[in-house]
Amino acid sequence: MKIVQDLEDELRDILLTYKATKKKEYLKLLAVKPSFKIFPTTIITAIKFKDQTENILHVPYSYDPYSLIVDRFSFILFRTPEEIKIDEVRQFSNLTIEDCKMLVFSPQLWYDTVLKRAYELLAKQTIKTKFEKEL
Repeated sequence: MKIVQDLEDELRDILLTYKATKKKEYLKLLAVKPSFKIFPTTIITAIKFKDQTENILHVPYSYDPYSLIVDRFSFILFRTPEEIKIDEVRQFSNLTIEDCKMLVFSPQLWYDTVLKRAYELLAKQTIKTKFEKEL
């Protein structure tokens, strides 16, 4: 996945502006420049997990919105609130700095919508790699 250049530049500038290793450092940077652009983000997790040790890091191929799956969370990054076309998703998305919202799925919905495709791609890549080594 490749983020479009203007969004990549904007994200990089924000991250570098507020880069800190300690909370105190971050708060000082925030005091100097207290506001930054908030990108609409939807965070998804499950109410419980079938296997507590089942962790994943996956970047699904997506473009506007961008996605990232890390452990028990799926993050969807939109460029603008208008890009969130589904009202139910918009309702649980973080559109302002004050928001702290998250979609919480059932274990089966989490598997079906977040994990299943990642596992399928991993299996396909594993098979392809094994086949290429045998040639």
